[in-house]
Amino acid sequence: MAIRAIVWLCWGTQFIREAAASARSAAAIDADRILITDTAGAASAANQPEFTSIVTIELVHANNLEKTRLIDVLPAGYHDYLFLDSDTRIVGDVTLGFAGAERQGIAMAPAPNYNLPEFFNFARIMKHVGIEPADQMVYNSGVIFFQLTPTVRAVLERWRDFGNDLGAKLDFPRDQPFLTLALEQLGVTPYVLSPLYNYRGLGEYAVGHVRLWHSHFEPPARLNIFDEAWPARRYRNGVLLPSDADPGPRPPQGMLQLTLSRFIRRHTPAEARSMAADVGAMARKRGSRHANDHLLEQIGISGSLERDEPYFAESLHYHLGLLHAYALDPQQMAEHLRLSHTMPTGEDDQLFSDHVNLSHILRAKQIDAIERRMPPILIACLPRSASATFTHTLGRALGIPVLHLSAGQFPNYFLVPPWLDMFLEGGAITQDHFGASDFNIGVLRERGPRDIFVLARDPRAAARSQAHHLARDSMNDGAPLSLRIERQCIGNFIPWLQAWIDCARDPGLPFRIHWLLFHEVCEDPAAVLRRIGTALAGEHPAMAPFADCRTLEGVRVHFVEGDDRAWQREVDYETRERLWATITPEIKALLDLKW
Repeated sequence: MAIRAIVWLCWGTQFIREAAASARSAAAIDADRILITDTAGAASAANQPEFTSIVTIELVHANNLEKTRLIDVLPAGYHDYLFLDSDTRIVGDVTLGFAGAERQGIAMAPAPNYNLPEFFNFARIMKHVGIEPADQMVYNSGVIFFQLTPTVRAVLERWRDFGNDLGAKLDFPRDQPFLTLALEQLGVTPYVLSPLYNYRGLGEYAVGHVRLWHSHFEPPARLNIFDEAWPARRYRNGVLLPSDADPGPRPPQGMLQLTLSRFIRRHTPAEARSMAADVGAMARKRGSRHANDHLLEQIGISGSLERDEPYFAESLHYHLGLLHAYALDPQQMAEHLRLSHTMPTGEDDQLFSDHVNLSHILRAKQIDAIERRMPPILIACLPRSASATFTHTLGRALGIPVLHLSAGQFPNYFLVPPWLDMFLEGGAITQDHFGASDFNIGVLRERGPRDIFVLARDPRAAARSQAHHLARDSMNDGAPLSLRIERQCIGNFIPWLQAWIDCARDPGLPFRIHWLLFHEVCEDPAAVLRRIGTALAGEHPAMAPFADCRTLEGVRVHFVEGDDRAWQREVDYETRERLWATITPEIKALLDLKW
């Protein structure tokens, strides 16, 4: 037995496949490579030579909180340990990580979102345990070098207890901040590694050689080839971004995007409408710059001092457009976003500057795909249906960008006409949740006959996933989980699906509706691509080769477990009866649903 162990704790075919690739990247290190997984995972990994041994466990949480149980399932007898998330790759010398653990018991790198209280509103958890939020550091739990000293054992045991007592009970299924909280409570300071030992590829700086790549996207072939360490390189989704010295577009700032999104979503439509009216009146009285600055100040950020009035006019129109979308006023939304002269991006609710920068990057990719005669692939996706994973998988296979064409929030996403027009030029795919509302159908009808693909899932399973997602983003109204699932299913998911079914059955509409089902995109995305290729190849010959696609490399994005039966364990019998009675016969037939 080696004196070192590299450990992966994961389950599910996709994650085990990722872990095997991670283990291959660690082959040069003299260490046992150990997979900890459930019974099904052990069976699927039985023929994976990358692992020197497999430890079988019973899952307790079946989500990210499972990582907090590391101390209970860790194989004994090793001097040094390295825990790795499944989506990590060792791409350089990591000796310093082991040396740091030798010095201080544990070595970790900061997370890109390094602010503990602001990590998905973790401040509420901190206050719950009596720690005052003061912008403390968050360490990334996807790469942990450690030795089982008494101090480190105490930290890992406290991490486990937090997962059981706070994470599960307070519906906060994120392991990472609980590990930092354990360090904070016990007064333990790890050896702090640079971000190069846990580089997430989210647009953060890479100053020198990346040692550990941590991303669902493959590390770029020329990741560590550069002339000078500074100015720093930045990668996002596996792609090298233009440098800060480059006058070209720059990537979005994720923390500011979250700020804007949360700000808007915490206001009712009536409040958003009133806010838009106040800002519009201020613009007419004191100018676009003043009005734009006023709005940004309410969000909690400040604008640039280096831009001119036309820039702020477009910025103001963009932000007002988003406000009107949340105010359920699509006509005003469409007009303001037209006047903003913006293009579509692959994200929702970004600040104007970030939206513009990313749109230029994606537009260049779209133009390249248009030159290859690739079509526009318009997909309306039910939320929580593996849509991000599926569309990014197709986007990579086809070499086309993934775009969002609407504004608002589910179930009231409204198509933005100028963004749709630019998308329909070709060479892109949508990951968008727009429904078959009167406004959206009118916008689509004006643009003539076309193929529309609709991704559907059991609305009960999708509603359950949405309820957990909103709780993780602090959008929990305090109601019992069963009631939150019922509200989401009946109020949002069933009407969204039924509206598209009604659209497909309306002979007066010039659309060809093609249904894509959740279990199909999870189990055999290549077969789904064959269907899309077959449907589009007649008008777009460039799709003909994909009508015979047999294998497709997956790109996992925002996908946790995909369990279509998990909702059954979280609702009572009476709720289950009400949900079954509310689901329409058409939805039951389309999805072959069972009680």
